[in-house]
Amino acid sequence: MAKNNHLLGSFTLENIPAAKKGGPKIDVSFDIDQNGILKVGAVEKAGGSSSGVTINSDQNRLSKEQIDQMVADSAKFAEEDKNAKLSADARRELREYLEGQKAFAGLDKLKMKDRRKHQKAVEAGFEFLKQEGATHVDIKAKLRETEAVCSPITALLYDGGEARDSEDQAMAEDETKPDEL
Repeated sequence: MAKNNHLLGSFTLENIPAAKKGGPKIDVSFDIDQNGILKVGAVEKAGGSSSGVTINSDQNRLSKEQIDQMVADSAKFAEEDKNAKLSADARRELREYLEGQKAFAGLDKLKMKDRRKHQKAVEAGFEFLKQEGATHVDIKAKLRETEAVCSPITALLYDGGEARDSEDQAMAEDETKPDEL
């Protein structure tokens, strides 16, 4: 995680034109020469803005003891880091699903009760994301729960029918149909 990184230097890339999320394309380069000097540069492709920083081998260096302590800590917290990564990945997956459902085209064509049910499920998912401390198992469960509500509703846009409230109702309807020979 970034909170555990050691800051060696910084620079600011300015005059980036306004664009949608994921729109700006920035090339970042890292060069280390034989003397241990690190050069970091960034260029924004559309506007041509560029900036960089040079870090000498004697600037902001960690002592041998600090490096050894960091290595020992990394081994000690490996499992915690793995769980943090799994949680971050699960949060990203849930957030992307919710954003896709929120922007789903054609929801206005559905019946009001289906629209409300869909909207409540998406809002509940966003509220869940605001909570801290949820494990990746909890987040994945919330994703499955939200998918269970939203998928049948969005499928209606392709089928042109009405959403069923539960699988039991669907099975009951199948049982009442006469058997064909």
